[in-house]
Amino acid sequence: MSIFKRFLKVRNKPYKMRFTDVILIWMIIISIVPILLLGFFWSRDRTKQFNIEVVKLRTNYYTEQTNFVKDKVDQVFNQLAYEIGFNEEINKNLSPIQIKERENHLKKYILKRISEISFGREGYVFINTMDNKALIFDGKYQVSPIQILKSGNKEWISIYKKMQYEISDGKGHYLEYKFKKHSSDSIAYKLTYVKLFKPWGWMIGSGLYYDEINSTIENERVKLRDNIINDLYRIFFIFLIVVIVLIFINHRLSKYLYQNLKTFKKVFSKAADDFSIVDIERIKHQEFQELAFSANKMIAERNKFFDALLQEEILLRSLIDAVPNLIFYKDKECRYLGCNKAFEAYMGMDEKEIIGKTDADILGYERSKEYIESDKKILSSKETIINEELIQYPDGHEVRYETIKTFFTDPKGDVQGIIGISHDVTLHHQMLHDLNIAKEKAEESARLKTAFLANMSHEIRTPLNAIIGFSNLLVYENDISLEEKETYNRMISQSGDSLANLINDIVDMAKIEAGQIDIEKEAFSVKQTMDDLYILYKEQAASKNENIQVIYEPDQDNAGLILNNDLFRMKQVLVNLINNALKFTERGSVTFGYKVNDANCVFYVKDTGIGITQESLKVIFDVFTQVDGTYSRKYGGVGLGLSISKRLINIMGGDIWVDSIPGEGSTFTFTLPLK
Repeated sequence: MSIFKRFLKVRNKPYKMRFTDVILIWMIIISIVPILLLGFFWSRDRTKQFNIEVVKLRTNYYTEQTNFVKDKVDQVFNQLAYEIGFNEEINKNLSPIQIKERENHLKKYILKRISEISFGREGYVFINTMDNKALIFDGKYQVSPIQILKSGNKEWISIYKKMQYEISDGKGHYLEYKFKKHSSDSIAYKLTYVKLFKPWGWMIGSGLYYDEINSTIENERVKLRDNIINDLYRIFFIFLIVVIVLIFINHRLSKYLYQNLKTFKKVFSKAADDFSIVDIERIKHQEFQELAFSANKMIAERNKFFDALLQEEILLRSLIDAVPNLIFYKDKECRYLGCNKAFEAYMGMDEKEIIGKTDADILGYERSKEYIESDKKILSSKETIINEELIQYPDGHEVRYETIKTFFTDPKGDVQGIIGISHDVTLHHQMLHDLNIAKEKAEESARLKTAFLANMSHEIRTPLNAIIGFSNLLVYENDISLEEKETYNRMISQSGDSLANLINDIVDMAKIEAGQIDIEKEAFSVKQTMDDLYILYKEQAASKNENIQVIYEPDQDNAGLILNNDLFRMKQVLVNLINNALKFTERGSVTFGYKVNDANCVFYVKDTGIGITQESLKVIFDVFTQVDGTYSRKYGGVGLGLSISKRLINIMGGDIWVDSIPGEGSTFTFTLPLK
């Protein structure tokens, strides 16, 4: 194979030069160096000569242009002198006013004529006054002179002041400066000759831009470049002929060696797929036979190692895929190198689809931001990171994993990538969560049980003590008046009612907790039921506390409203709410009523009692709860009534809530469906 074919062939690894290639390269170097040196020195002399010519051209051009711009100014001065001299003869017969008018007219005429003067591509004559006015600017006559110092152009102002200073001696001066070209916005170096015309106080100048000479020089440079390129073509042609001859010689030498190496190449090219050995009988030279023997020995050892490695890889892969944990590994660029079956299930992709991609490619940048940051931290700090995260599978179910990510290295200790193992801790977390909930429930249950038993002991013993005490008085005391007996009997009856209500509440709560409450629905008139309650509580309130007024607010628009629900349980809830309102209200009013709202009948009980704090509102419907222990001791009760009311209303298909302001009162509201 020729060297050209070897160089043009696409290779997957760096090209290693053969011995014949080295010989060819040295032959080319020995032959070509003199040619290259000759071309270098020749090109250098041509370039040096060109630079000398450029300097001469620039010097001559500068001298010519210097005289040219001066001649333009002198030409203007001569014209002005002629016009002024001619004008003086005419002015002898005119009045001062006429002379002034004629002079102004003459100035305008001369300015227009001078503004028409142009030369080259950018050459023109300009005229400024010593008192800060531009009469001709950029080759244009300014009907309204420009105030230079007020123009805002710092470069122009600086140049103007410099001109003022230079021509103050009455002589002409050359100036070089950067100035904007009037044909474009570009800035270029400019040569200017300026001189003061004293009779009128005019600063007259003309100038040219240096880039005009650069254009001329560039044309010459292009010509020289073309000549050099043509000469280089000739040198390259000679070089090409020499290389072709040398390649032909090298080809003949390579062909002789290649015949022996062809056998080796055939075996080694198939080494990735099979383990065939070199046929030593086909090797002609002793040196290559020794090389073939060593190669065959190496191939045999490689076969044994490969078989053992393959078995280990199969075993390791089987173990990794059998593990339920998510296992993955990445390179230094955080691209996946592989994973196990569990990780495939999480990603919803095959391993082949995952390999070569990053988390951002698969999950998107937002979801993978934390993964990317932790991977970078591991690679930079060489730390092991352990964290927990909630992972969502493609089918939507979520699993909590504890992930351990660390780095792996090559034999030199250089970090090569990241390996991660995610262990399912969902059950563990659920067990901890359930354990905490159970613990909290047990603690709360114990606390409530203690409070309930303490309160219940008081609530049961109080009416029992009253019953026993008054009964003993009636039995053992003989000198009790009839009025006292009636009072004792009434106290025994009230204590019995209180004890019966307490027992009923406990029984109802037990039934509710056991799910044994039965709702017996029947049709009943809401207004009639509320009217009956009003009659009952109006008399009861009047007899117990004359400072409390019971108010009833019926819904007159829905006087014929019929509900189909459990009348007994509804009255039980209303009675409990009204009793609570009367119990916690010392003066003011207790108002109850109903109204229809959308698909519900809304019942409410308002009072002007002690009210409830915001903190107590959160737990007021919980079992065995009162707003404050002091109220339990003062007003009685074990905290079952509101809890039972809420459970009953919920069972009947309604809802109950309370609004309250401490010290102002409370409003309890519950709803029942119309149908």
